[in-house]
Amino acid sequence: MTRTDHLRRLLAYEGWANDRIFAAAQDACTADEHTARLLSHLLQAHAIWLARVAGGAAPTDAWQVLPWAELAPREAELRAAWLARLEADDLDRLIAYRDLHGNPWTTPLGDILQHVLNHSTYHRGQIAARLVALGCAAPVTDFIAYCRL
Repeated sequence: MTRTDHLRRLLAYEGWANDRIFAAAQDACTADEHTARLLSHLLQAHAIWLARVAGGAAPTDAWQVLPWAELAPREAELRAAWLARLEADDLDRLIAYRDLHGNPWTTPLGDILQHVLNHSTYHRGQIAARLVALGCAAPVTDFIAYCRL
């Protein structure tokens, strides 16, 4: 399997896992601002990195809370944009950007995408823990569960 194929598979997994965690959070805990904040942050990070990769102005508020109704459609839009970028770009292309503190960095595109996917996994774990703490059921979002489909 090529690195592009692997990242394509991880993007598909990302969509599956996000759909599950978004549905569980919205069904059980719509009033929980902290959960909405984490879900929104997960998506804002995608948008920030996509803007950096494209060479445009990146959003500066990584913690902007989006309305519940916008979360799932925004996730699908961002995932499609990553997939298009993956198909059209070179994973070794160096991306020059500034982080949210203004520090300059240069990172290969493939490493950025891997970071974004890992970042999402981290926050899905936080969201799952939050759901359990609220007495809600947390869905299984493990990669191996996706592989078993």
